[in-house]
Amino acid sequence: DKYLKETGQTLLFWKHKSKTIAEKLQTSRQQKSEQEEEVMIMKDQLDIKLKELDELQAEIEDLRQTKDQFEAELPTVEDTQRSKLFELKEEADALLQHKEQSLNTLRIVHNSHSKVLVHHEQQIKVLSDDVAAYEKELEDVKEKERYVAESGTMQNDEVK
Repeated sequence: DKYLKETGQTLLFWKHKSKTIAEKLQTSRQQKSEQEEEVMIMKDQLDIKLKELDELQAEIEDLRQTKDQFEAELPTVEDTQRSKLFELKEEADALLQHKEQSLNTLRIVHNSHSKVLVHHEQQIKVLSDDVAAYEKELEDVKEKERYVAESGTMQNDEVK
């Protein structure tokens, strides 16, 4: 009778431990899933930002060429056209400076997002390891639970 009571208590212990680990496993899986979803969103945002960076880079290159063209034409035009061309060159310079500042800002934002993305991917790796560890621990605990239940049944049969 004492043995059956101890076996019952041991079985209750393993069942409780099993339940606790299963809850931790569920929480880790959910956190991992949320992190993966966040990473997918961030990757999409980064792709969009990269596209914006490329487009801005192309605009800047076009502006540089236009500005260079204006500068090259300045000495060859008449005085009346020279002032207009000079104004266009100044406008191109200002626009170019603004676009380059925008490009630098976008690069900073992109680098920042990339760092956050790497951090999230590292968290996913940690959560994946946690999930694997909890799955293994749960499997071990379930095995012990089955063993205790079976050995209690065998002892009970022997007592009868």
